[in-house]
Amino acid sequence: MMKQIPNFLQRFDLDLNADERAIRRAYARELKLIDQATEAERFQEMREMYEAALYWARRQLAEQEDHEKEPISDSSEVDTTADLQVDTAQYENIPNPSEIVSAELSGSTRREEEIQFDIQNVESMSEAVFDDFQNRFHAIVAQKIDCDEKLLKAELDKSIHNSYMDNMDVREMFEGRIAALLLQGWKPGHEVLMVVAGNTFHWVDDRSRLQRFGRMGYILDQAFAERESFFQQSVENRETNRKAINRLRNAGRPGNSELIERLRAIEKMVEIYPHWMPIIVDLDQIQRWRDWSHEVPSWQRFSIRPLLWKINNALPRFKWITPWRIVWAILIIGRAIMSSGHH
Repeated sequence: MMKQIPNFLQRFDLDLNADERAIRRAYARELKLIDQATEAERFQEMREMYEAALYWARRQLAEQEDHEKEPISDSSEVDTTADLQVDTAQYENIPNPSEIVSAELSGSTRREEEIQFDIQNVESMSEAVFDDFQNRFHAIVAQKIDCDEKLLKAELDKSIHNSYMDNMDVREMFEGRIAALLLQGWKPGHEVLMVVAGNTFHWVDDRSRLQRFGRMGYILDQAFAERESFFQQSVENRETNRKAINRLRNAGRPGNSELIERLRAIEKMVEIYPHWMPIIVDLDQIQRWRDWSHEVPSWQRFSIRPLLWKINNALPRFKWITPWRIVWAILIIGRAIMSSGHH
């Protein structure tokens, strides 16, 4: 009969072959997905499962060691007379049972402390690499340097080549911190960081890698899908929306006509790209635009430009008609009229 996997192992997606190291790694992986400040109850539940899994693994190991130490007796070679001879000397150095229990508890405490040190050490190394990257990233933005993909890729590569990142737990936790940073809300440069991180960590070509981050990974996966959809729209629509996004990143208040026009595009993008937009623009700025829009008098809300666009799009297209040719034609006709007037 197959043994049932205990729920504390299932919690960390482990099987009956899991040892202490596997449990520690699984716990470290899950720990970064929880905000201990706002999810205290969830953290406590996970912590209890973690301690139960460790206790189970130690019991399994102890039973295995005891089984390996058991002597294999051969009844044909057993001297029954030896059982009658009691050697009292073998009992002289047996410690008190309470001392045995105390020693076992002390050893368990030391192992627990080692585990805690291991996890904390991974977290501290990951935090150190992440903080260093953030400082360099913020320095680029503060200097108003054009934060292009090539420049940011070089900065991210510096972090990846840090000696701490030889530890796979540190590397994975650093990757999770970058993902969490993107989902904390837009800051200058985040739109570029999303692209660079997506390529560097292979989130774009292997979406399954995002599954390790739970809900956070799901949101990022949707964001990348929405970004891909954005670039599949027509060139004209994409350019209009791009200009609206860039204008939104400017903290200044736009003029009334521009505000009304750009806000229409922004509202539509928020509806179509609900996961991507919070990463590349400030949602608070969108709300400010909405508030400014309410202040615009109703008579200023009418714009003839959309009507002209519709008319222009409805007109037939001729390859030989260009703006310059139209201007030249007007000039020629005007000159002809003026010449005929003189005569």
